[in-house]
Amino acid sequence: MTAIAIAILACIVVVFSGVGIVRMMASANNTISGSDASSSSSSSAGAKDETLANNSQNSTPVTDKTSKKATAQQQDTQPPADGRYLNARFGYAVTIPSGFTWQAESADGDGRTFTDDQTGMTIAAWGSNNALHETVISAFKQATVGHSVSYQQILDSEFTATWEENGTITYIREMVSAGAIRAVQFTYPSTHRNECDRFVEQVVPTLTATDATTAGSGQ
Repeated sequence: MTAIAIAILACIVVVFSGVGIVRMMASANNTISGSDASSSSSSSAGAKDETLANNSQNSTPVTDKTSKKATAQQQDTQPPADGRYLNARFGYAVTIPSGFTWQAESADGDGRTFTDDQTGMTIAAWGSNNALHETVISAFKQATVGHSVSYQQILDSEFTATWEENGTITYIREMVSAGAIRAVQFTYPSTHRNECDRFVEQVVPTLTATDATTAGSGQ
């Protein structure tokens, strides 16, 4: 009986020892799995943060460039308080009435256009080198060729002329010197003749040469 009791006790000890070992191994596996999952989650979160950061950095310069470009364009077309447009390249100035929109100066800096949506009028101011040694007479002929001129005035150093075609009136004044030609030209619909004629009378006398000795070099 004693031997049998000892054998039974030994079997019980072995069974409980096996159960303990199995539980320890299961606990260890759970710990390792939890650690791997945590590591994987951290890596995924880090990748998302890095992607968002890169996208933010890439989008910022585009926004800045767009903003700077818009600001520069706004400054370029903002008229001065007195409405006086001064062209440094060809040395002339002209005063534009309030309410006209100042378009950007031409790429080569020879002039600018001004528009009025209410009347449909466009004022163009421009200058050029007198490379062909134009006289007032030759410049007048070149400007009016092909047009039926209804009014003209030719002086020693300038001329004015106007004509009407297809419901549009054109009026031009050119100042001709040995170095440069400076001009202001108006185009507007015949239906707004009365309003636009007043603009012409107001603007034409303001066209002046600001540097008669050196202007026209185009430098």
